[in-house]
Amino acid sequence: MKKITLLFSFFIFGGINSQVGIGNTSPKVNLDARAATGNSAIAFGNTNQTAPTAGGGAMKYDTGQLFYSNGTSWIPLLEKQAGVFIPRVVASRKKTDTQTMGPTNTNETYIWNFQNAIIDDGNWNSTAIGYTVPTTGFYQISLFGKISVNATNNSSNWTINVYNGVTESRYIVSTQAIPTAGGSMATGGTLTLYLTAGQVVKLGSAHCDGCGAAKTYTVSPDASFTITQLSNS
Repeated sequence: MKKITLLFSFFIFGGINSQVGIGNTSPKVNLDARAATGNSAIAFGNTNQTAPTAGGGAMKYDTGQLFYSNGTSWIPLLEKQAGVFIPRVVASRKKTDTQTMGPTNTNETYIWNFQNAIIDDGNWNSTAIGYTVPTTGFYQISLFGKISVNATNNSSNWTINVYNGVTESRYIVSTQAIPTAGGSMATGGTLTLYLTAGQVVKLGSAHCDGCGAAKTYTVSPDASFTITQLSNS
């Protein structure tokens, strides 16, 4: 009887007002299940209906994931489908220590060590301090950190370094001079690169080439990077 009464009330309310609220006395759309308490879960079940029968916009739960109907087919909600790829963060790390570089007045590469794994898809090598590209495609790479130096007449490059074996390709995301001895500069940047499976990405810096006497550079804790996979072949 309780179930019949509930259904009857639902249909009466729906007949009076085209906007129906479930646990919500002020619906803002045709069917509004947002409750004031935040207890607003909606469960989707499976169906043996075809996508055309269910109609475009219908949703179902099946084999561990959600599907929606585009009116023709059931489409996985968060899967690659018909050439569509959903970008995802594949690696993100942060430094927990202070790292000293130099003394130097050449522009050799210094690779930063990142100890704290925030996101790791399994392709980060802590020994080699680099990310091995698993799939050919476009990747967005962000690098940020603070560098200090012990003398004036200097500059630093924040760099993304891509290796084919021992061959390095260096990409500069920011270049800054630090005007005072003992001063520092916190900066970085983001680049989108087309990378090939098997290449290794390392993050770091390179410092002033020919700036007089060799200087010592220091990268502070909390430097961080993020690698986002934008596409795959």
